[in-house]
Amino acid sequence: MDAKAKKPPIPVEIEPLDRQHDRGAFSCGEPRIDNFCRNNARRDHEAYKVRIFVAVRPGTKIVLGFYSLVLAALAPEEVSEGAQEKFARVNAVPAIYLAMIGVTEGCKECTIGEQLMRDALNRALMISEHAGAYAISLDALDERVAAYYTKLGFEPFTEGNLKMFLPLHQIRSST
Repeated sequence: MDAKAKKPPIPVEIEPLDRQHDRGAFSCGEPRIDNFCRNNARRDHEAYKVRIFVAVRPGTKIVLGFYSLVLAALAPEEVSEGAQEKFARVNAVPAIYLAMIGVTEGCKECTIGEQLMRDALNRALMISEHAGAYAISLDALDERVAAYYTKLGFEPFTEGNLKMFLPLHQIRSST
């Protein structure tokens, strides 16, 4: 099998992080993300600093991937003109921040990242129905990752910026 060939999809369940999830072996190759998952994720989740959702094989508790969400407020000048006009009065654009997402190295080509992203976007839509949010935002790790998010519809706040957003109405209209 070619090293670049996509591996078959792995069926996973995506669920909120709990004390039984095994994060000890998680390694996506990005030290900051690995450290957070192994050492800080549960504490931050339990303190409601972020909400973390993990991907596990059905019937197991070994974390193959995860993402975290937190509420945020964007400056109106950071987003599109329509949002600037819509939120100028309150001087803040409500958003959901995809703080972190990672997939363990052995599963990177098994669609877990896509499943996590789909779940995060669907969850952002659900949150926006209860609390109101204009966009989901994130910080891409580098230009390569930013190019991936651009294909999903995210746009940079400014040209060449790794801080990106996707208006939630675009997700709603595509589902």
